Amino acid sequence: MDGFKSMAVLIDADNVSHKSINAILDELKSKGNIVIKRAYGSINKLKEWEDECVKNAINISSHFNNVKGKNVSDFNLIIEAMDILYTRNVDTFVIVSSDSDFTGLIARLKESNKKVIGVGKSDAPQSLKNACNDFIFIENLNKKGIETNLETIKDNITKLTKINKYILDIISSSDEPLVLSRIRDMIKAHHPDFDVRSYGSKNFSNFMKNVPGVTVKTLNDNTTMIAELKTSSKKDNNAPTLDELKEFVAKELSDSKEHNLSELRTKIKQEFPTLNIKTYASKFTKLLSMLDLNLEFTPKKKPVSVKIPH
Repeated sequence: MDGFKSMAVLIDADNVSHKSINAILDELKSKGNIVIKRAYGSINKLKEWEDECVKNAINISSHFNNVKGKNVSDFNLIIEAMDILYTRNVDTFVIVSSDSDFTGLIARLKESNKKVIGVGKSDAPQSLKNACNDFIFIENLNKKGIETNLETIKDNITKLTKINKYILDIISSSDEPLVLSRIRDMIKAHHPDFDVRSYGSKNFSNFMKNVPGVTVKTLNDNTTMIAELKTSSKKDNNAPTLDELKEFVAKELSDSKEHNLSELRTKIKQEFPTLNIKTYASKFTKLLSMLDLNLEFTPKKKPVSVKIPH
């Protein structure tokens, strides 16, 4: 259920086609229990929505646009969202719109410890996508086929190379293999619009199996899946010696400048995929101290850095 238990679905009918609502609701039902469904729009626009609203038990909030240039639908949606926030027990708001005017509302809902799912077009403003906990592309709900979807959204998604690099970084910085669900959550925290369907995969495990340099394994319970770095072809399965670590670290820090400690750790893990820090010491800084390089650390500075004094 992805942590979404009870949801209020608020639809900007002036911004979204009624033809998409069945696919949107099917997607949301897989995430949790929808307890409120409301559509907001001008009277003329909601005429197109009438049949779908009746069929899906969506309450309609219609209006005349009495003030030229003002979107009354947006105002009504925002007002009712705040009313629901204070009077109803829901933990997740779903804003169905590609309109960046709702970015402020989303931020306010998250300040009240509510989760927010956005549903809109892939070309929605990035600020709107990033404001949400999860942003779903309507194009990915297209029943015409994944090839059609990819062609439509390819210019509006985070580059695959950037996603793959982030995955390698988080696996490299961990002392132990990571469960796939944890990796997915970490990606979502940085890229709320991440969706494996945007990259031609049907599920996350298949997506992970195609990440260069990563091995996916199923544990003995036959359900839990983990990911770890593939063993480097130039290294065997034995853990590196302290002399090997010393040589590599000395080379990385040879310019005597301060280096980010987290980045150094990632580089070491990429060079020595079989490294388990706990084999040598209780934490990374202690391992570095064992290398006899007289390293200087700056623990009171953020981010923590390290260098070889000269």
